[in-house]
Amino acid sequence: MSLQFSIALVFSLFCLTAPAWADVQAAIDAAKRGDYETAEKEFRELATEGDAIAQYHLGVMYARGHGVP
Repeated sequence: MSLQFSIALVFSLFCLTAPAWADVQAAIDAAKRGDYETAEKEFRELATEGDAIAQYHLGVMYARGHGVP
């Protein structure tokens, strides 16, 4: 495997995960503001797509009773 291919692979993986992290961060920011409705919506969407960080934060919201039944 060439060095150029390795660099391109790492760069493309970063580019694919950066937008997902931005969505998680937006949900975290919403939860910190107390906007639990928005946070829950964002976390749930990402969690159903398999995002472990979103699943964790959604679980924390349930444990604390923030914006969820």
